[in-house]
Parts: sequence; structure tokens; C-alpha cells
Amino acid sequence: TPLDPRGFGPSPRGDVAHIFGNAALETFCRETGYQYIVRAHEMKQQGLRLSHCGRVITLFTSSRYCGRDNGSGALYVARGKLRMISVLPKPSPASPNATAAAATASNPSPRIMPN
Repeated sequence: TPLDPRGFGPSPRGDVAHIFGNAALETFCRETGYQYIVRAHEMKQQGLRLSHCGRVITLFTSSRYCGRDNGSGALYVARGKLRMISVLPKPSPASPNATAAAATASNPSPRIMPN
């Protein structure tokens, strides 16, 4: 999708949203003094996803969304530090990915990602 000179473009989801690129992100962070953007309400398999060189964090807090085997994510901010936590559920026996997922995660356990 082409972006305009300010770094914005049309969303494939229609007129309800826009996409943004690095130019828009850099301008926003410089003008607001923010280091990161946290966005939500888009399902991510691990519960979290980093993009734009780690400056945009997509957070999804609902595990097993609509019967899927997705994990959930959380952010913890304290003393100037940002910690990202991803909790992966045990696969359900009915899941087509149960065998593969069982080989990698036998228990739902938080994974704390360094900032």
C-alpha cells in the first residue's frame, strides 16, 4: 500500500482506519516525546507483536479467542522499565495444532521479553 509523504496510507480494512509507516511514527514520537506506541484489538498468536523496529507494540489480551489456540499478552511498566509478558495456553485436544504445540509448550507459562 503506498504511503503519502507524511507516512500514512489507506487501510485494507476500509475507511475506518489508516495505516502508517516509519515517517508518521517518527514524527509522532518526536512531537509527543513518546518512545513507543501500544495498540490493541488485533489478534496476535503470541499475544504480542513488535513492529517498526520495536517501537510499535500490538497487544492482545484474550487467549483462546474464538476457539483458537492463541496466547495472551500483557505489559508491565514500572520504574521507567517496560516488560512484555506472553502467556501461551496449553493446546486443546481438539486443536489441529495440539501435537506441534505440545512439543513446544507443555504448560501455560509467562515469557518475559526484555526491553
